[in-house]
Amino acid sequence: FAGVGIWRPTEEWGAAYSMVMVDGSAQMAEVHDRMPVVLAREDWEQWLAGTPAEAFALCQTCPDELTVDRTAERWGAGRPAATSG
Repeated sequence: FAGVGIWRPTEEWGAAYSMVMVDGSAQMAEVHDRMPVVLAREDWEQWLAGTPAEAFALCQTCPDELTVDRTAERWGAGRPAATSG
């Protein structure tokens, strides 16, 4: 499988990247309400070479069973609050 992302060049930051997110699967519910689009190998060509409409059609919650391996604490837990200085 592959995770889906998009990018574009910008004058301000150079190449700007973003993961494409969809509603989370039931298995991800305890972790987050969103998740990255996950593509099966047979869909890579459609994502890379298809029309925008064909690529958008692939932006769906992964129907496959996923294994969630998570830490005991949420990321960022216990970090001190940012202060202005």
